[in-house]
Amino acid sequence: MRITKYRLEQAENIPCLVKEQAQIYACSDKGIGSPETAVDILCKVFGAHRQAEEHIYLLCRNGAGKCVGVFDMSNGEWVKMKRGE
Repeated sequence: MRITKYRLEQAENIPCLVKEQAQIYACSDKGIGSPETAVDILCKVFGAHRQAEEHIYLLCRNGAGKCVGVFDMSNGEWVKMKRGE
């Protein structure tokens, strides 16, 4: 399946999806059926296991469970928010 990472940008005060990267991920046609599959996708496609700081990803699925998009919601700020900095 093709995994696409998006970001949001403003164009004349209208939010628009902008594709950052896309990559083919070899898996069954069942899509994301378990947390382990989601972790495997994030590690193999985005190198999440090598990140030096925490990231919060949002994986978007259709009704069949197929991943149709990924948003990197936040990175490096969660610990600061928890400590109240």
